[in-house]
Formats: sequence, structure tokens, C-alpha cells
Amino acid sequence: MNEKEQRRAAHFIINSYMRYHVGGEQKFANYWNGLARFPSANCPAGQGTCDESIVLSIQKSAKDRVVIQRFDQKTPEEAKTNRVGGAFVMTGFDKTALCPLSMEQWYYRKGGCLPKALTNFEYIGSATELLQVSWNAPGAKLTTDLKNLSTAGMDYLTFRVAVTETVGQEILVSLTDSNGKTATVTASDYTDALYDIPRPKAGMIPMVDNPADLMPEMSSIYRAMNMVAIPLSAFKDIDTTKLSALQLEMPREKGGLAINDIELQNFGRAPKPATTAQN
Repeated sequence: MNEKEQRRAAHFIINSYMRYHVGGEQKFANYWNGLARFPSANCPAGQGTCDESIVLSIQKSAKDRVVIQRFDQKTPEEAKTNRVGGAFVMTGFDKTALCPLSMEQWYYRKGGCLPKALTNFEYIGSATELLQVSWNAPGAKLTTDLKNLSTAGMDYLTFRVAVTETVGQEILVSLTDSNGKTATVTASDYTDALYDIPRPKAGMIPMVDNPADLMPEMSSIYRAMNMVAIPLSAFKDIDTTKLSALQLEMPREKGGLAINDIELQNFGRAPKPATTAQN
């Protein structure tokens, strides 16, 4: 977006945020709960939608989320256990680093990560705790034990990512139930966020790089930690009341990601059960 387009978008974002979250105006509730699209009048002229440019990340209150992993642990050893008490295992990665939230770290790009920040960390613009990973062979995985976790009351699996090496990535997301059945979905079917800047899926992208994209060190773009939101209904033929494992697999031949906030959330988008007419 150019300067004029950014101002047009910000006019809606800032005003609607304040009017809904501070003033309580319900006319903006659908957008800020992810139920409505960004208004076309505030998108670049002639574009129609802002889906390629703006990604909404939602963090529901405690009653509407179940945190699986937050990466706010103080040491890599502590991060080997998730928030529901299960093991968190990383396989196939060449390098990993745990980065607790430190404002000095983001303002001055100094240390804080353990063992230390990976390549292109300085191009992540979001001040948040996160895990950094990089790999040089397809099939690297993040796997975590969910301890027969129930998704009751939740309708989405969400996490936030930023691409730090190569300019597009794919993630295969799998849930396994206590009966050993696994369902896998492709993250790029549900998000435009797996690139250096948000863009729609097309052809083999993101399994191949978009020629218009640039590596962080070749551009002035700071990567935001953007949300990937996958409806639980997309995971077919498994028992979501007893989940035993979650796996995030990286199928590209190499790459790097920053990741955080792996959660179940209730966006209120689950279809309502059909009612039976009474005579």
C-alpha cells in the first residue's frame, strides 16, 4: 500500500477499534471478531478487498481460548513442555531459538534469545515472545502432546507466524485423536499470511517463491506475526473431544519461521445445530 492507501485503511482500523473496544459500538463487532470482511471503501481503489494486504489477528479472552503453547518460557528446556502439560518436540530443524518478550530486544535488536537469534530475526516487527526455527530439508516438524484435550466450546485452531527465510512457506497441520486417527489440512488454504507480505495462494505458491517477493535482507519490510486460523471442522473424521497430538510439518526444502500463540479459540463461527420442527 502507498501512503494514501495506508491512511485510508488506518482510518477504519483505528476508528472502529476504538469505537468497538473502548466505546462498545456493536456495529463493528463482526469485523473485530473476524466475522466480516474489511470494508471495500477503505481498500486501495479498484481492488475490491484488502485480503491481500491486511491480516486480522484475534486474541480472545481467557474464557474463549485454550492456550497450547505460548513460548513465554524462560529457557529452551522449559519449552519442552506445553501449556496443557504435554511434551513439545522439535525434529528436523538445523537451528532453533526461544525468544522471551523483551522490549529492549525489539527496540535495539539485542540478545535475549536462547541460544541466540537466528538469521533475519531483526526483520520481525512484532514485539512478542516467539520460537524461531530454520531447516534445510523437507519434513521438519513441531509435535506436541495434547493429553486427550477436548475442543468443546472452541471452533478454531490458531497460531501466529512470520516467514524469515525464503519468501513463502507451507505448513501441514495435523490433529490426532486418542483412537490414533489423524486429519491433516494445508495451512495456505486458510491464510494469506505465509509470505513476506500477505498475498493470495496461486498455482504452486507458496511451495515455490513468488518472483515479486524479496528476502528480508533485500527489502525494508518488517514481518508481522500474523494469525493462521483453521476451523476445527476442517479436520475430518477425528474425535475432537479427545485430541492426543498436534503436528506442524514444514514441507518445503528449506526455510525459516517465527511462531507463537498456538491456541484453540472460540470465534463463534461454528455452525448451529439444526432444530427439529415441533408439531
